[in-house]
Amino acid sequence: MIKKILVIGLFTGLAHLLSFYGVSFIVKMNADKIFVSKIAEIESAIALMLSIMSFGLQQVATRDIAIKDNWRKVLILTQKNRLSMSLFLVSLGLFLYMFTNDTYYFIFFLAPFLALNVDYALYGRGFSVQASFLSLIKVGIPAVVLIILGLTRVFSFKIYIIATIVSWLIIGFFSNKILNVLMLLKPRLGFIKSYLKRIKIGFTDIAITTLKLGILTLAKPLYEETIIANAFVVLKIYVLVKGIQRVIFQAFYKDLVDEKKAFLIDKMGFVLGFIFFSITFFYPNEIITFLFTDDYISSKHLFTMIGFTMLISSISISVSPRMLLLKRDKGYINSYLYALIGALIFLLIVSKTSFYFYGIIGAILFGETILNLLFFFFSKGDIFTYERLWFLMELGLLFIIFALIYFNFETQVSLLLNTICFVLYGIYFMIRHKKQFL
Repeated sequence: MIKKILVIGLFTGLAHLLSFYGVSFIVKMNADKIFVSKIAEIESAIALMLSIMSFGLQQVATRDIAIKDNWRKVLILTQKNRLSMSLFLVSLGLFLYMFTNDTYYFIFFLAPFLALNVDYALYGRGFSVQASFLSLIKVGIPAVVLIILGLTRVFSFKIYIIATIVSWLIIGFFSNKILNVLMLLKPRLGFIKSYLKRIKIGFTDIAITTLKLGILTLAKPLYEETIIANAFVVLKIYVLVKGIQRVIFQAFYKDLVDEKKAFLIDKMGFVLGFIFFSITFFYPNEIITFLFTDDYISSKHLFTMIGFTMLISSISISVSPRMLLLKRDKGYINSYLYALIGALIFLLIVSKTSFYFYGIIGAILFGETILNLLFFFFSKGDIFTYERLWFLMELGLLFIIFALIYFNFETQVSLLLNTICFVLYGIYFMIRHKKQFL
């Protein structure tokens, strides 16, 4: 079991790192912000289309595929619905192109390629290692192509699109082959009824996507390409750290029903979020220069904002899956719906003001704040404990130490000293909880 978790963690971690490094590399190779914004629009649109095609169906299907003997029948029906929705998205893209004359909406023509993938069924049938490896291929091919484009300084959007299509065709073929099911199925005319049955949980899927990269697609009609490019590079770091947190709670998912184990998972997630916030708060210029270029120094406040967003969303990384495990579905769904509405309203209003530069990241911060406040409301018995309060005070003291070092030493020296402080705290944390890790 431990070996399996480590392998899955390795593949998942490599996928996140490759995805991030591909974007970081082209920025370092001086790709202009127009090209970066187009990559952002592709990644965002794919994430949003996947959430629309999922729309609650995949969660139920994954559960049924895992426990039912007739799982192939469940998978075929789900795939027919997903393929039908993908064709609807193609039609929507064509309509939006005719309405706006913006070729961007041809991006919806990717939907059928995305719908062919059945990796969710692999997880349901216990092929999680294979699924995580296919995920690495899905992300890895476009990322490697980006690195090649950076090395040759030929920033071709068409080549990137082709690489993306090829990667999805590969994982679609192999995910179906592993499960021994047909890749191409006949669409269903009544597919929309299946989606309407799960409309609330469906919007939850969209909300989860919107509070990350998915928001860029919704922001496109309202914000300039340079602003989208700036938000994209910030969100790539955010998604990377979120991915690491996800690996933490997935590795211990079965332990989430135990309050003490859940609190330990929260501690690990919050320490990660706290360190990310501290870095973006004290050293935004250094992290931008290290990961990207000086051209993005003007976005340093966006990095600080996303760091604060990470801090808020990390207070309890177990609360969301724990609410589902404890059958608090209504609170879970309502929290995400209100967060989605709040984020969209913020995105729209700020786009019309002089603060539009902060609109995209600000919308995610606002949405995450609403989400976590509601999570705390629905789970207040689990969240507000003296032990959790003492832990927050402990990290508050560590933050004060970071601040004293930062304001009393040169930047490079303070960075070194704060790194040492964090390493020492990490050792203390591991020793203190060693029994729980074993």
